[in-house]
Amino acid sequence: MKRIVFLGYPGSGKGTQSTQLSKEFNIFALSTGDAFRQMLKEGKGDVADQVRSCISEGRLVSDELTFEVVKNSLANENNDWILDGYPRNLNQAKILEEFCPPTDVILVDIDEEIIFRRLTGRRLAKSSGKMYNIYLSPPKKDGICDETGEELTQREDDTPEVIQKRLDVYRIETEPLVNFYQEKGILRTIKGDLAIDKVYNNLKEVLGF
Repeated sequence: MKRIVFLGYPGSGKGTQSTQLSKEFNIFALSTGDAFRQMLKEGKGDVADQVRSCISEGRLVSDELTFEVVKNSLANENNDWILDGYPRNLNQAKILEEFCPPTDVILVDIDEEIIFRRLTGRRLAKSSGKMYNIYLSPPKKDGICDETGEELTQREDDTPEVIQKRLDVYRIETEPLVNFYQEKGILRTIKGDLAIDKVYNNLKEVLGF
C-alpha cells in the first residue's frame, strides 16, 4: 500500500512528478490546487467566491473547506493514493492522520530563487493548454504561442507579488511539516533542480518502485 504526500515550494515540480507516478503505476492522484481551480471555473456562490479570493491573493484556503475536498475525493480510494498540495499545515496533517495517514512523504527540495523564476515566468496558451516560461522555455515569438499563434497569458496567481506571498506562506505554514513527518520516519527528500526524468528516477528509487 502506498499513500503518498508531496511537499515542496509552489513550482518545485511536485505536481509533474506526482502526475507521472500516477500514470505509470495507476495510482489515484489528487491535486488540491487543480481541484480548487476547477471550482473557480465552474462554481458559483459564497464558497467559490471565498476560494477565488484566497487563490488570487495567494492566501491558503481554509482547512475545513480543503479537508472536505480531500475527504470526498478519497472516499472511494481504499488503497493507494497521491496527494499534491495537501496537507499544507500542521493542523491539516493531524486531521489527515486521523482520517487516513500517509505511508510516504516526499519533499521536493529546490532553491527559492529558481522557484521564483519558474512561477513568475510561466505563460499559458489557453486554447491549447501549452505552457511556456519566458526565462527557461520561451516561445519563438515573444508573447505568442508557437502552435496556435494566440497571445499568451499569465495566471493571476503567478505575479511577483502573489508568488512572494505564496513562498512566505509556505515557509510559515508548510515547512513545519518537514519535522512532523521526519519524526514519524516517513519523510524522503529528492532534489528538484535536476532534469525531470532524473528527478522522477530518484523519486521511484526512494519509494521502492
